[in-house]
Amino acid sequence: MTTKLRKVLREKLKDYCLVLAAIVAALVVLLTPLQLYMPLGRYQHYGLCVFVLGMGYILQIVWSWRSLKRWPRLGYTATALYLCSVGMVLYANPWLDARMAVITEQKENLRALIGWTYTIFGVILAFIYLEWMQADYRGRRRKGRKH
Repeated sequence: MTTKLRKVLREKLKDYCLVLAAIVAALVVLLTPLQLYMPLGRYQHYGLCVFVLGMGYILQIVWSWRSLKRWPRLGYTATALYLCSVGMVLYANPWLDARMAVITEQKENLRALIGWTYTIFGVILAFIYLEWMQADYRGRRRKGRKH
């Protein structure tokens, strides 16, 4: 790789380095058979992976807070909250897996409520990322006009 390419990659990846490390850590957790070492359901295992990924976003927010603008801060924060809460819900509720427990009507209703809540939060998260992309695009257009 050329020096210029390395510099460009380093500059582009500086706001994502801890998120990328969290993706690797989450994959390691996913591929490690934790059920051999402790009693753990399938959804609990997935919950741990998602929580590790969410913690990567939190670390990235803390690490690069000063260099982030408004929409990236909001996007990272919302993503971190979303992923960490999904991870905690999956870990704390192993009965969400139909193979783990008998599903009562109350649990079925709670499962539907959890699903709808995260669907709505996912739409809000998508809106935040769209606004972030538009702000980034407007900033690039302004830079292009100045030169």
